[in-house]
Amino acid sequence: MEQLINGRYEYEVPKLLLSQDSIVLQTRAGENCRGELHLGAEDQRKIKGIAASSHRRFLLGKERFSGTTAALPYVVDVKGLKAGDMCEGTLTLSTDIGEYQVPFTVAILRNQVRTSVGEIRTLDQFVTLAKADFREAFHLFVDEAFAGLLRHEDEKLWLAYRGMSVNPVTYQHLEEFLIGIGKKEPIKLSLGRESVELYEVEGSIKDTLMLHRNGWGYVRAEVSVQGDFLEVEKKVITTEDFIGSVYGLEYIVRREYLGRGKNYGRIIVKTVYETQVFQVVASRHNKIQVNVSAYEKKKKYELARHYLEMSVNRIPFKEWYDKSLSLLEELKDTGYVDTGYELLEAYLYYRAGLFDKAAEVLEKLENSTALEELPEMEGCYLYLNACTGRLKLERRDYLKRLHTLSQMQEDSFILLWILLQEDSEAYRTPSKKLYELETQYEIGCRSPFLYLEAFRLIKENVLLFRKINRFYIQVLFFAKKYGLLTEEIVGRTAYLSGYLKSFHQVIYELMAEAYEQYPSRDLLDAVCKLLMKGNPRKKEYFKWYELAVEEELRITRLYEYYIETMSRNYQGTLPQVIRMYFAYNNTLSDGKKAFVYSNVIRNKSTDKNTYLSYKSAMKAFAWNKLSESRMNEDYAVLYQEFCMHPGEEKERAALAKVLFIHRLYLEDTKIRKVIVCHDALKKEEAYPCVDGVAYISVYTPDARILFEDEKRRRYMGTVDYNLQKLLDEKEAVSLLAASEVNHSGFLLHVCGELDHSEKITKDNVGCFHKIVEDPSFQTEYRECIRQRILEYFQENVENDNLKDYLRQMDFKGFAKVNKSLLVKILVNQGMYVGAFDLLCEFGYEGVDTEVLLKLCSRMILNMEFEYEEELVLLGWYVYVQGKYDDIILHYLSMFYEGPAEEMARLWQSTQGFQIEAYELEEKILTYSMFARTYLPLGSKVLESYLKQAGKEQVILAYLTFEAFGYFLGGKETDIFIFQCLEKITEREWESDMICKLALLKWLSVTQDWNPEEEKLVRRLLWECSRMGLRFAFFQAFPKEYLRSYQLEDKVFAEYRAGLHSRVTLYYCLEEEGKAGDYKSEPLKEMYQGIYSKEFVLFYGEMLTYYFQAEKDGKTYTTEPRTITVTEVDASGDTKYQMLNQMLAVKKLGKEDELRNILKKYLEREAVIQQLFRITE
Repeated sequence: MEQLINGRYEYEVPKLLLSQDSIVLQTRAGENCRGELHLGAEDQRKIKGIAASSHRRFLLGKERFSGTTAALPYVVDVKGLKAGDMCEGTLTLSTDIGEYQVPFTVAILRNQVRTSVGEIRTLDQFVTLAKADFREAFHLFVDEAFAGLLRHEDEKLWLAYRGMSVNPVTYQHLEEFLIGIGKKEPIKLSLGRESVELYEVEGSIKDTLMLHRNGWGYVRAEVSVQGDFLEVEKKVITTEDFIGSVYGLEYIVRREYLGRGKNYGRIIVKTVYETQVFQVVASRHNKIQVNVSAYEKKKKYELARHYLEMSVNRIPFKEWYDKSLSLLEELKDTGYVDTGYELLEAYLYYRAGLFDKAAEVLEKLENSTALEELPEMEGCYLYLNACTGRLKLERRDYLKRLHTLSQMQEDSFILLWILLQEDSEAYRTPSKKLYELETQYEIGCRSPFLYLEAFRLIKENVLLFRKINRFYIQVLFFAKKYGLLTEEIVGRTAYLSGYLKSFHQVIYELMAEAYEQYPSRDLLDAVCKLLMKGNPRKKEYFKWYELAVEEELRITRLYEYYIETMSRNYQGTLPQVIRMYFAYNNTLSDGKKAFVYSNVIRNKSTDKNTYLSYKSAMKAFAWNKLSESRMNEDYAVLYQEFCMHPGEEKERAALAKVLFIHRLYLEDTKIRKVIVCHDALKKEEAYPCVDGVAYISVYTPDARILFEDEKRRRYMGTVDYNLQKLLDEKEAVSLLAASEVNHSGFLLHVCGELDHSEKITKDNVGCFHKIVEDPSFQTEYRECIRQRILEYFQENVENDNLKDYLRQMDFKGFAKVNKSLLVKILVNQGMYVGAFDLLCEFGYEGVDTEVLLKLCSRMILNMEFEYEEELVLLGWYVYVQGKYDDIILHYLSMFYEGPAEEMARLWQSTQGFQIEAYELEEKILTYSMFARTYLPLGSKVLESYLKQAGKEQVILAYLTFEAFGYFLGGKETDIFIFQCLEKITEREWESDMICKLALLKWLSVTQDWNPEEEKLVRRLLWECSRMGLRFAFFQAFPKEYLRSYQLEDKVFAEYRAGLHSRVTLYYCLEEEGKAGDYKSEPLKEMYQGIYSKEFVLFYGEMLTYYFQAEKDGKTYTTEPRTITVTEVDASGDTKYQMLNQMLAVKKLGKEDELRNILKKYLEREAVIQQLFRITE
């Protein structure tokens, strides 16, 4: 203002240079962005100014700046904005060299998923990528951006992905994910052939097994071999090994590792879904071959088997005789003839009573060397000779020789058997014989004939069976195998089993099988007691305990083991003795107690007395186990019976933990864990899977169940399972919902998720509030719940408890979800401060303008019109939306500062409400002058300011500012400005010459002057003349006003070049059609960059001119212009006018008139010379 008033105002100023003409920013939700705008004057002069943002999110590091250059830091606050939102506005720079506007745009980007095939936006596009490049699809699968894509497309898909993307993530996880969501089928492998046979292998052989897969996707197969002679090229096969759908697995058959005969091996190809087996048979020899050694062994085995079957009466003697003789003949025919076979032949004849044939065979062996080399052969030979009456030795020598031979071959049962038959003196008693047989066993003999002989002895006298040791166990096992056991021996075994210190499986099997044939209380007692010496809790033992209970046996802990081994699926009524026993003496494990109790409860309708006797114990047990969160089918029966109406908070909390447990059963043996994922919960829950059973908590029907094997591979769609709910929770849920239960699973069940969201009611709204505060829930789910709560409040505005809920509410958390609805609710409830604080933090986007209007107006009143920056911003935002009242306008008029145009717009709105806006008017005038902004409403603002006795300095400065704009800038100016200029001139206010020039120029245009204005024109022209200021617009004044200054006969060549320019005028004068040469003349600046030269032109002359200006190192040349005199003032009597008259009549050929005018001109010249003499 001082510059304007003191005449130091520079109208033409340099441009403001900006580092950016516009600001375009991109960021992601929650990531504020920063930057700097650099600015400076074109001529590097020092500048100063004020910066203002039209948007509250675009925050300036400083609002005022100065210097030759300035850096304006800014930050964009995106809190509360979401992907896809946009923030737009204008940064206004009000400087002392002008006002500039820089538009800005801030976009919140969506997450993009980029791949080699372009952006992936849908799951189908991802599947297409997986088909083309499974590896790249996997890398995308483990990227966080992929999770966002799925969540945007389908919450259920995201839930499945969440479970399948838990580390360690493998290609198999992606494969299973695609299978589970129905986008592909599991890959199946098939073999090109199932087996191969290789004979006459002379060296190592390399071959190929062709594997075929049935579709696209990932496969990993582990390859193993059975057979030392087999080797495979690769132990692991993956998708990348296949060419198309085929892979050739190379394998090698190593000849050096081949044994005799045929060698059998297998190549096993195993995936997580199946196992393929390739059979390999290899041999060094031909396919058809005879193994001599094996043939002989086979025939020997058949001979021994037939004899044993005859000995135990499985086949008759005649059949044995025929078969054995036939086998011996077959051996003879094939060249197998030795002493042993011949002795057997003699024995056959002897047993058949064919002594002559026997003697004949023995006679042939008389000189055999084998009899001397093999003690067993010699003993048999002597025995057969004795049987057939051919023995040549004395009996004493015979027996002595047998003993000698037996000592020579101690482990020979045949020699021992012969001695037992022949030497009755040495083996007089059965016990002695039995002792010798046991000794033979200890030496190492394992002949079934040894066991047969021992069994015959104890069968004849069962008292010989005095203990159970390894020998007798083998004897008994042999007898069981061949069905020789008798009831007496079984009873003896049962008796002796009581002396065993530990369980013995063979004895158990023997007695168990014998019980089927010889059932008895003693045997059953022995079986049960034997079982109790080992692991008595095996499920398969229940049948014995059940039989014992039915037989009413009295065995310690029988009833406990009866319950321990009973099947969980048992639904019948427990025996009376069991029920009575456990009513008073219950030492069962917790699990079995629960089993007994559940059985009692299930059968209470048929056995009410037992139920009543158990009831108090069962109830106490149920509450105790509930506090430990124990659960299975039996506990569930107890809880359902006694715990569905808990009274204390601890009991309610305990019930909530088990209320939604289900029993899951599957048959896939590789599964070790069951994983349950709920969309709403942050963490998944893992449960052990034992024997195909897991007890899992499932809170909503939308839960995703996954499976994990021992290698931590997960499965989603390829494992079949059965799920059974254990408790009927409906009645308990309604009870717990009204309590202080905070279990996250229970809250989730009450509120629901995905497709099974529950409606909010006054009874369950508390559960919804608890979820909002529970960090175990997903942020997105909590936001969804907040949204639903807000909608509930909106629908129930008349709820008496609404304000209480709102006072306890975390406004910030709810604002992130639906700021506009929350603010609306708060405003409607009169909670203005809370609503205002939210807007200050999260912005106004999306909030209804009517709500903002009400809030802003009430807050202004609450603060009693005190200054608050955020409230000013809110008021301005509402005003810009076209909504306001007198309170907001009054408040803004007091405190709003911004671009002059916006303040002028605000001022115009205040006029309709008759609001005194003195401060606003002064700011408008001041800002417009500072920023060199000429406002259409400027004169109206000034007029109002004058009415309120505004400051003289401001008024004068603004009039000067308008004068500059009009005189130098050619701005269209309101008549009120000139009226004011006229008044200050008349009152002789100390003002700059520009004010007078502007007024004078305006008067030159109007010329409808009153007497005072006529005087004013003359006065101003005089002042201009005194200051040497002569302008082209002077020619618009009547000539009588110009005559005194000799301007009525002048023409002007005038140019506005700007301050400090070097201007040269080029002109030429054309007379009587003849153009002269161009002349040049440098011009001096007359006033504020205006350059002018006066010319006197006579009638018919033409002046052509142009200007050339140099400024800031640049040269500007104007287009040529022409001035000519085509009219003559016939009534004029000045010297210049008379000359023009003569020229005009001359051109017209009027000689008489020309002479008259010339005569008059000469006479006047003579009079002048006489009256006015030039003195020296």
